[in-house]
Amino acid sequence: MSEARPLPQWFVDQQHALFAQVERPLVTLLPDLDPDTRRILARTLFSAVHGIVALGLEEKLVSLPFSDLRGQLAATVRAITTGRGALRSIDSNRG
Repeated sequence: MSEARPLPQWFVDQQHALFAQVERPLVTLLPDLDPDTRRILARTLFSAVHGIVALGLEEKLVSLPFSDLRGQLAATVRAITTGRGALRSIDSNRG
C-alpha cells in the first residue's frame, strides 16, 4: 500500500472555507452546540450531501433516479435540519 501524501495547503484552505459555509447556518439552528461538535457536524452534513450527489450523478443508486436527485437532496437536508432537537443530543453524548 502506498503512503498517503499530505494535502497541499491551498486545498486544505479551500476545504475549510467550504465547511465554514455549511457550519454558518448551524450556528443559528443549533446556537448552544459546542463549537467543536458543530464543526464535526458540518463536515458530516457535507459528506452526506456529497455522497448522495456523487452516487446520484454516477447513477450508482439504483433506487434513486437521476431526475429525483434534487428533490431527495432537499428532503434529506430538510430532515436533518428539522431534526435539530435530536442533533443537540450529540453534544451531550460526547466524551
